[in-house]
Amino acid sequence: MNELHRAFLAARNYIHNLGFICVALDRACYRGEITERQASNAIALVRERLGSHYTLNNWVCENIPGFREIQEEAQARGDHQTYLNMVQEFRVRWLDALIKEFSK
Repeated sequence: MNELHRAFLAARNYIHNLGFICVALDRACYRGEITERQASNAIALVRERLGSHYTLNNWVCENIPGFREIQEEAQARGDHQTYLNMVQEFRVRWLDALIKEFSK
């Protein structure tokens, strides 16, 4: 198992409670499931893929057609939680895709 695969796999255990992939990687490192180097390399890859966007939420709004409108509509309805749940589902799917990508 390569280091990035191991790191993303460990982060999968924490993504639902912590919300962010990088935070989940930090938690897996803190718990001794991955090394600091593994966490750092995985976080660097996530940041590289997000480019100039600080969070996946920002990236999604800029790169996925319709997401910004969904966010604005949810905010107008006072239902921002529904939108956040959608982004979280996207985040989990992205993490699963990273696990698969680096399993090879």
